[in-house]
Amino acid sequence: MRLVADESGLCVQTVYRKFQALKNGRDASRVSKSGGRGEQKITEQERHICMQIAAVKEATAVGKNSYVLSTERAIEIAFKEGLIDQLYSRTWVERRFKKMGISHKSFNMPGASVRLAASHANQVWLADATPLNKYYLNKKGVVVEKRGLVALKDKHLDDALRRDGLQKIWVYYVVDMFSHVYYMRAFAPVALTEGAKNGGENSIDWRAFFIECFLEKEDDRIPFHGLPGIIYSDKGSGLTSGIVGDLLRRLNITPETHMPGNSRAKGRVEGRISGFKRSFEPILNLTEIPNLERLQYFITAWSVHDNQKSGHYAKWHKSALAVPIRKVNRKNIQDATLKVIERVVDNYGCVSINNEQFFIAPDSDLIGRRLEIYTDLNGNRTAWDARDKRSFTCQAGGPRTTEFGQFKSFGDSEADRTRKEVLDESKKILKAINFHSLLPDESNITAFPIEGEAVQTHSPIEPDQFENPADARLHMTIKTGWRFDELPEDTRLAVEQGLESEMQLFSHIRGTTIKSYCEIITNGMSHRRHNGTE
Repeated sequence: MRLVADESGLCVQTVYRKFQALKNGRDASRVSKSGGRGEQKITEQERHICMQIAAVKEATAVGKNSYVLSTERAIEIAFKEGLIDQLYSRTWVERRFKKMGISHKSFNMPGASVRLAASHANQVWLADATPLNKYYLNKKGVVVEKRGLVALKDKHLDDALRRDGLQKIWVYYVVDMFSHVYYMRAFAPVALTEGAKNGGENSIDWRAFFIECFLEKEDDRIPFHGLPGIIYSDKGSGLTSGIVGDLLRRLNITPETHMPGNSRAKGRVEGRISGFKRSFEPILNLTEIPNLERLQYFITAWSVHDNQKSGHYAKWHKSALAVPIRKVNRKNIQDATLKVIERVVDNYGCVSINNEQFFIAPDSDLIGRRLEIYTDLNGNRTAWDARDKRSFTCQAGGPRTTEFGQFKSFGDSEADRTRKEVLDESKKILKAINFHSLLPDESNITAFPIEGEAVQTHSPIEPDQFENPADARLHMTIKTGWRFDELPEDTRLAVEQGLESEMQLFSHIRGTTIKSYCEIITNGMSHRRHNGTE
């Protein structure tokens, strides 16, 4: 045994076990299973129990990587609520959690992903923003370094910044997915929303940044410009706001968003942010950066150098020649940023916008007229009268006021003066006007009769008279239900003679006569039918 062990490099005990296996007829090369209970299949009942406990546990989770209820406590609550039939041990439940893939950790694991790609420049842009880690702007507009604030959590950082009078410096990024060209701009926003302690990522800065990206740059070293087809960012950015969304929509740009926290969705821009924080931020020399403009100068110089060195600019330029980009100028941007609404001018010459009144003009012709109100990028409003092709500046402050005894109404406009002249002239004309002038001219045009089908109506009540025997016979037929050719010959001859006599005496047939004939016909025909004779 020892000789074999030395030759094979195995221990003596292993050689002995293999020898005994061969001696007993077993396969000595088969590896025995490790000890334990082995793999057990989870039953449907166990699956239901674990699902209920996991649901109780995850119901207490708020956000990603948050604290959740312990498994023991979740089991107790599920039992008290009648969701499970008994109290199970923590280890029993957590083993099945792991097998089923429903542990709390598994809920926070990212799913499978695909790599996004673009076929040409400006097809897709990736956008994101992040604050600098240790540089801030003080009240004097000077960039200062505060290394100790990096370790603070967000809620404590906001308090510390407010105490020291500092503002975060946010850097906005756009990366072209095809060429990997990136563009950056630093902002130091102030708090815009009520209750906010410090400024953050906001739609106003996003709009200004995108406009800068769209336009051709004054720096000839930067070829990057034009409109993208898609801008991809997370839902927490300003892309979902009204002013940015309106701008992109009017320029035929589609904003696409992913859920916050999923940085893999736009890994190219996340990688650019990481590269900036590693390569550029640590080497900043504050003695050379007195303000935010100087900081932007260094950011631009650094990004231009990196884009040129890596060949991003060359790749973007080559693609732009092969697939033309969409270019815009400042006039296009101005048109796209104008917001248009319609308002009616009130009796004071004002329009109301967001519960605020703006004075238009002291022109009574505008009262009651619907005007188009244009709001530009800077919030300036202009009213446009499409009917008369006139524009007016909307002046804040509402109606014009003056002290009592010194006030004057709006001066007469040209239209006011014209209307007064018309009224004065109308009084003179009214006194001298001839009645026949009010009548229409006589016409010599003869109207031809219109062909049509006469409407047939009938009433059981006879009119005062019938104009001819035919109308009288039709009335009797409809009322009695008997045609004249169905009547006995003596009755028919008597009625015909009566109708002729009426026409000779009165030139019409009296309604009372027809009523009598109808009664005679009805009674006579009923008697004949009762006796079985015609």
